[in-house]
Amino acid sequence: MVLKDDWEDGDAVTHQHFNDIADEVNAKEPTVTEGTSGQYYRGDKTWQTLNKSAVGLGNVENVSITSGLAGKMDIPTVVAAGDTEEEARGAISLGTAALSDADDFATSAQGILADSATQPGDLHAVATSGEYDDLANKPSIPGVVDQLTDLDTAVTGVELNNIKTKIDTVATGAEVNVQSNWNATGGDAFILNKPSLGTAAASDTGDFATAAQGTLADSASVKVAVPASNAATGSPGQWATDGTNLFICVATNSWAKAPIALTTSWP
Repeated sequence: MVLKDDWEDGDAVTHQHFNDIADEVNAKEPTVTEGTSGQYYRGDKTWQTLNKSAVGLGNVENVSITSGLAGKMDIPTVVAAGDTEEEARGAISLGTAALSDADDFATSAQGILADSATQPGDLHAVATSGEYDDLANKPSIPGVVDQLTDLDTAVTGVELNNIKTKIDTVATGAEVNVQSNWNATGGDAFILNKPSLGTAAASDTGDFATAAQGTLADSASVKVAVPASNAATGSPGQWATDGTNLFICVATNSWAKAPIALTTSWP
């Protein structure tokens, strides 16, 4: 068959073109004739009567709604087309629960438990408020106590707080009357923050000169080595001798020299 889309500009339409089109049209399905509302169009392309046999219910007995449900439901009227949902329920005497599932309701066992359950109104007010004022039979609590007077000596609240502060500083597990040990390296006898002692720590005071003795020593004449020159290092009070001369430091780093006259006789 030659279609219009296959034609090229300038091609002439021939008798064969019309024959091809006619063959194609004749191969199509015939027009479906109009049926009635009581019929259905069957697979063999014919209209047939629509009844219970046509839909596989040929063996089902024809029973009216009212006679078939007699004794089972009170159906005073038949649901009419166009009725609202509420009207339809009323027509067959159904309640509002008819549209709900069973899971939407509590079980009978739950209902029995609910009947015997304690309700909020059965409880005392304190059970729901948690307030001390709602508590019944409250004990009598005295006011603020300034001091304890039932002791041999009255103790004030301030003194008790001071005692508590001291107790709070005691380490957990501390023992009573533990003797400290300078040489301890651990335990309760260990001394914290010990100072670093010098080598003189093991000596007695008698092993050393007094401060006054030290002062006298500072001003005493001290024999030193013979100075190399009159400007040699030295302090006043120092002296030296080489057997021939006497060297005396008369000022800082200043020396005087005098010959020694050896004699065996004294004036």
